[in-house]
Amino acid sequence: MFDAYSFVKTHGIVKESDYASYAMRKRNCDNTSTKQKFYISGMKEEDDVTNERIKQLVSVQPVAAAMYSNPSCLTSYSSGILTERDCYCSNPSRHDVNHGITIVGYGVSDRPDCKEYWLIKNSWGSYW
Repeated sequence: MFDAYSFVKTHGIVKESDYASYAMRKRNCDNTSTKQKFYISGMKEEDDVTNERIKQLVSVQPVAAAMYSNPSCLTSYSSGILTERDCYCSNPSRHDVNHGITIVGYGVSDRPDCKEYWLIKNSWGSYW
């Protein structure tokens, strides 16, 4: 993900509405040279951060994060709190990631099996 943010910092990015729809296959990029571009001014990568650190960061602004996505679980999600036990989304002994998300907040739950949760924005679109 750091490479993607570095690209945006240098070359800019256009609004989603100014870009063709995602084709889910390799192809040439659309020509966006005449479109308005947006740039980021800075970024910082932190590895192995604690939940408390992420809470500090997300209280100021959304936080980009990489995770291992178990497609069979995440694609069937419709509402509520999704737990690690529901999806087996990660393996603490490995650092494999295959999906980018944005953490936009957090909350507290009355569920005994899940005291706190993250609010995430997924790149799969509003239908997810």
